[in-house]
Amino acid sequence: MMTGAEYLASLQDGRTVFMDGERIADVTTDDGLGQSARIVARGYDAMYRPGADARNPAFTIPRTQDELRARCEMLIQHDVTLSLSAVAMALLTSSAQLTVADPAAGERIQHWFDDCSRRDVRFAELITDAKGDRMLSPSQQDDPDLYVRVVDRDSTGVVIRGAKFHTTAGPIVMLGT
Repeated sequence: MMTGAEYLASLQDGRTVFMDGERIADVTTDDGLGQSARIVARGYDAMYRPGADARNPAFTIPRTQDELRARCEMLIQHDVTLSLSAVAMALLTSSAQLTVADPAAGERIQHWFDDCSRRDVRFAELITDAKGDRMLSPSQQDDPDLYVRVVDRDSTGVVIRGAKFHTTAGPIVMLGT
C-alpha cells in the first residue's frame, strides 16, 4: 500500500496535462488539481496499513451482506478514484464468462487485479465522444463537433476541434506500467 506522500510523488512523473488551454507542470502544486490530489492523498493515508502483504480493502471481495455494507460505506467516505475500484471488481467477477471466449482471459484479469491491489492503484473514468446520432458514423453527423477530429496539421503540431465528455480525475491517478 502507498502513503499519501508516496502517492503524491508518483504523480510527479513528467505527465503532460493541459487544462483550459494551459499546461500544468506539476498536478500536485496546481491550484485546482493539487487540491484534488491532496484529497486523494488523505484517502491513501486513511487506508494505509504497513506490511508487504497489506492490501487496500477496496480490493477485497465482500463475502457477506455486512462486508458489502461496510465496503459501500467505505467508498462513500472516500474520493471517486477509490470508489471506481468497483470497475476492477466488475471485471474480476466477469472473468469466468470472459474465459469462455478466451481461455487465457481469466488468468490475465486475475494477474491485472492482483497487480492493481499490490500497487494500490486508483482509477479514473474514460473520455468518450458526445455521440450525436449513434446510428451514424462520425463523418455522417449533422454536427461535426460531436466528435474530436484533426482540423489542421503543420510542423508545430495539430489543431483539434470537437467535443469530449470527460472527468478531471485522469491527471491525478497513477499511470500504468
